[in-house]
Amino acid sequence: MARRRLWCETLPLASLASPALMGLVARYDLELLAAVRPADLDALPALLSSAHDRGVRLGLWPMLDDADGRWVSAANIDRFDAFTQRVLDRCGALLPAEAAFDLEPPFGLVSRWLSRNGVRAAPRLRRAPVAEARAALAATIARVRDRGVTPSAAVVPMVLFDAPGGRHAPWQRALGTPVDGLAWGHVSVMAYTTMFEGWSLGTMRRDDAVALLGDCCARARARFGDAAGVSLGAVDTGALGDEPVYRSPAELARDVAVATACGVGDLTLFDLAGALRRAPVEGWLEAFTVPAPKVAIEPSVRARLIAAGAAMVGRLPL
Repeated sequence: MARRRLWCETLPLASLASPALMGLVARYDLELLAAVRPADLDALPALLSSAHDRGVRLGLWPMLDDADGRWVSAANIDRFDAFTQRVLDRCGALLPAEAAFDLEPPFGLVSRWLSRNGVRAAPRLRRAPVAEARAALAATIARVRDRGVTPSAAVVPMVLFDAPGGRHAPWQRALGTPVDGLAWGHVSVMAYTTMFEGWSLGTMRRDDAVALLGDCCARARARFGDAAGVSLGAVDTGALGDEPVYRSPAELARDVAVATACGVGDLTLFDLAGALRRAPVEGWLEAFTVPAPKVAIEPSVRARLIAAGAAMVGRLPL
């Protein structure tokens, strides 16, 4: 099924709710996944009302303070559960269609690992065992479903390389991001070619990154079936402030064509605020939504080696 969604991480919710912007989203038949930080709760009713009035399917993306890890993981599942319930409580009768769980290690760690602007990991976070975190996450998912809201997950690509059905899931354990065995309505793999290339320390070219995207799409379909989706990007920088980005909309259009050629039609773009900053926004939205031509995915020795190495780790009895 062809679906197109937009992550919206940094745009103020009041701006997102504006008639002009919501009308633009509706014109391209896009869905929205809007980040909600603790300071954003009072803006939710107006945002939900605006989306409802214009027929835009809206999902909310609960996001903790950076000191609490920002994204959900084994380090903060209790805080994430409490905040997610607060978000849904504040929505009142007009609930979102979806609640997106962004499964990544704590912001401080990711920033220190990947960004030149790196910050220290928040010292007050205590990581729970992954089995315990999975159970707690399952309870949160059940509470979200009980409200009539679909729980979805955004996941890092490494989890695709854990052996399917394996007891150990070393990537999920190492990252503290349990994914398997949970009742997700949708799972979007963050297969960002810009980051594959830009964070590879020069070992991957653009063509290698595109080939790795194709591999991730095939693995996502095999692992998650009809619930599989892929997030593409990045149009512009996000939480870290220095993420590698697309050179032009043509690169995005190529990624869309590769994903659809691999059988993944449910795509999410990172992100709307970046497309607005790198105007004209219509160029990015057209590249994302215009039906993609059939493409052949060029083989890449580098991408094959990286995938093979990640899969070897995924078979370890950790």
